[in-house]
Amino acid sequence: MNSIVKEDISSMIYKVRDKYVILDSDLAKLFGVETKRINEVIKRNKNRFTNQELFRISDNDYNNLKSQFATSSLENNYGGSRKGHTVFTREGVAILSSIMRSSRVKEVAKE
Repeated sequence: MNSIVKEDISSMIYKVRDKYVILDSDLAKLFGVETKRINEVIKRNKNRFTNQELFRISDNDYNNLKSQFATSSLENNYGGSRKGHTVFTREGVAILSSIMRSSRVKEVAKE
């Protein structure tokens, strides 16, 4: 397995509501799972997260991101989502990483 490049991860980090976050779809790619798998884990472990660690992105948030980044991957990521995206802060990624059990998740968490 190729090592995860920090530059790749940093290009997936956005600023929303004065917090640095990563989209659920980008996190799923890094973890090597489908986005729906991440959403299932969140649903089963609601009590482990607060609004400080993850939240659903609004249309307004999305439009702000689109206007900030002319060549953003957001267009592709957001396009097929009927519910919008959940975004994770660094702390949210750490919590999710501790819940999900796979070597790929542990590798990403170290980065």
